[in-house]
Amino acid sequence: MQLNLLAAEGYAQRIGADELRIMHPSNQELVNYYSRYGYKYVKGTMGLDDVHEQKPHYLYKRL
Repeated sequence: MQLNLLAAEGYAQRIGADELRIMHPSNQELVNYYSRYGYKYVKGTMGLDDVHEQKPHYLYKRL
């Protein structure tokens, strides 16, 4: 596993988080990359119009 993921997951566990999120992955290649490490993709409705009424897309992993 990449050092940055180990550090992020270690920090999240240290502060008592039960989930780690990677917000707004910029392309499918990143979604595929993080999926290999156990992250699941949530497709949001985020667009350019009225962002306050829309949900972002992200990857998450339960810790």
